[in-house]
Parts: sequence; C-alpha cells; structure tokens
Amino acid sequence: WPTMDFWVFGQSLPHVLGAQLANLPAPIPYIAPQATSRMAWRARLEQELPPQKLKIGLAWRGSPTHGNDHQRSLASLAVLRPLWDVAGVSFVSLQTGDASAEAQSPPVDQPILELGSKLKDFADGAALVSQLDLVISVDTAIVHVAGALGVPCWVMIPRIETDWRWLND
Repeated sequence: WPTMDFWVFGQSLPHVLGAQLANLPAPIPYIAPQATSRMAWRARLEQELPPQKLKIGLAWRGSPTHGNDHQRSLASLAVLRPLWDVAGVSFVSLQTGDASAEAQSPPVDQPILELGSKLKDFADGAALVSQLDLVISVDTAIVHVAGALGVPCWVMIPRIETDWRWLND
C-alpha cells in the first residue's frame, strides 16, 4: 500500500464533507463536456432526428450485477411504450451494455435513435446528454451525469429497496 495521510470509505464522504440537504445539490452545472464533442453530438442529432421536436434520452436497464437490479431495471424497452403517445418528441437511446441491442431493433411503434452503444466513456455520454432536452432513466450513472450537467431528468426509482441516495421521501 502506498503511504497516505488519510483514508475514508467512499460511502462516508458525504458525512466527512458535511453534506446536508441545505447544501445539496452543488451549484449546477458542475461539469461541462468538451466543446468539440458536444458539437459533434449536436450535429449527429440534427442530422438524424426531425427538427423542432424535443429530444428525450432513455435508459431502461442498469447493470445486471447491481444488487437491486431486479427491482430497478425495466423488463424491456417495450415497457416504456406509452411515452410514444406524446406528440412532438423524439427518443434517443442512452442504453449501454447488452440491453442496447433492444434499441437497435425496437418495437415497430417505438422508433428510437440508438446511440448508447456508440458512447465510449462518461465524457462522451455527458456530451450527448448535454444536447438533450430531457433524460428519462432508471437509476443508472447517466442520471447522475444529467444532474451534474443541469439537464432535466426524470428518474424511475424502485419502490422496494430504494437506494439511500434518493432519501426516503
């Protein structure tokens, strides 16, 4: 082990840093994607989506290794079918991992631009999310990226075994 002056468990950082409801969240946005990456995603969205529609990013599954994934992830993209009844919106898949394949061949009545499999890292994801009007997702990392960017985000959290970070109320 390297020599260190202090150490702390990651889950103890909110306490050590004095996090309280009164000082959360931090001033937003507190991250900013690189301009070149942001502009590249903007150009791609302009090319592939109808103009003048709200661009909504979706993620419906988390990591299958997460301890509560059976409660937080949706069974499939099809569960979100009612969203397609909303006029004036286009959907972008932010889904990564094996579940991104669902957006490559979505249900006929659920057109979606599959971009989740194109994301190389969190910086790339942040650049894409910064170009969206809204993110709707289960509790995954993309929710935290959207929050840090100040992009509106609707989070689907499980009713059972809700993660402590979402508080009780």
